[in-house]
This record gives sequence, C-alpha cells and structure tokens, in this order.
Amino acid sequence: ENLDSHGASFWVAMLKCFFPDLDMPFEDIEQLDIGWTWGAIDFLPMTSHGSAKLALQRFSDPAQLSLDWRTVTRDLPGTAPSFEGFGALAAVGAPFLGRFRGLPFRPGPAGFKEALRRIRQQPAMQKAFLPYVERFTFFFQPSILLQRWTFFALSSDRWAAELGPALLRLRSEPSAVAEAVEALREELCSADGEVNVDVASSLLGLAEVPWAGLG
Repeated sequence: ENLDSHGASFWVAMLKCFFPDLDMPFEDIEQLDIGWTWGAIDFLPMTSHGSAKLALQRFSDPAQLSLDWRTVTRDLPGTAPSFEGFGALAAVGAPFLGRFRGLPFRPGPAGFKEALRRIRQQPAMQKAFLPYVERFTFFFQPSILLQRWTFFALSSDRWAAELGPALLRLRSEPSAVAEAVEALREELCSADGEVNVDVASSLLGLAEVPWAGLG
C-alpha cells in the first residue's frame, strides 16, 4: 500500500516538475501526503544484478505497460532491501536502496513541497532525477504510442459502433457495414496481437494527430 500510494504520489509529482502539463491517472494527494518519503527512493543503482535487474527489464518492456507491478514480478524471488541507517540488513549483503542526496526527508506535506521546490530549482537535484526522466520519456516513442492507441481503440466497447466507423470515414470508405469495420480491425492488428503501426499512423495522420507520424 505504501509503495502504491506514496510511490505514485512522489513520482508523478516529480515528473510534473519536468513536464508541468503532465496528466496522469492518479489522484493528486500532494497536499495531504504525510508519507511521501516512502516513495522517494533512488532505486536504479540496485537494479544492476539479480532479480532486481530482471524486474527492471520487465518494467522497461513496452508490452508490460498498464500491468500491475505485482503481476509483472510475481515469479521473481523477493529480495529484502536495506535502507540507510539499517546496518543489520546491509551486513547480510542485501541490495542498497539509497535516499536522494539533497532532498529534505521530512514527512508531511511541508517536506514534500520543499523537496519538489528543490527538484524544480536546483540543477544538482534535476541531474539526480534525469535517469528516471529519460526512462519515462522512452515510452513516448511514436511506435509505442501507436501500439497503445491501437490496443485501446480495438478493446473499447465503442469500437464497432463509433470508433471503427469514424476511422473508415477518415479514409472515405463505407462506414455503416460491419464487415468493413471488422476488416479495419484486422488491418490494424493481426490475430496474434501484432499491431500495424503504419496503418495506425496513417489513420491518425488523417485525423491530424500531431504525434502520430513515424517519419
């Protein structure tokens, strides 16, 4: 629960320091989050080996987007992390989870507000978070966005009645025929789940979606 709630709270707030217009599907509890320090962990250094490395590889796979982290890692052996100040765990060789140097690790909204101020204004803090920002922006490649859009559109309960016909009209093709809508589905995505990003790009290009181009 701490990882899900406080983790999402901290990392979304951090990303908004770099992308102010970012809109994420999480409730904003920044003004109420008394446990934000649970999520403010520099975890990348511990992902260079073992099950943590494999977990990061899975999280970095675009095919795993939208899956719960427990589902993605349920077959991996657990590893007890050690935090700064917990020498007993460090003594037995557990991986190290470090705090971000320079953040005020004061629980409560006031500490959270100060942490975000430092991230926004201090170049050293921005540099510390840059590896995480780069991993986040990796998923904004047009090919990945087109795949996710296609899966979303085809799985929508509005596909047959609205989305499919609307896309056909963009191509000036008959849109009232169920067979035509089904043929478009097959054109966009094969039976084995392979998305034709060129077709998706072409359709969204007709709709003048600015990020849809592959060129």
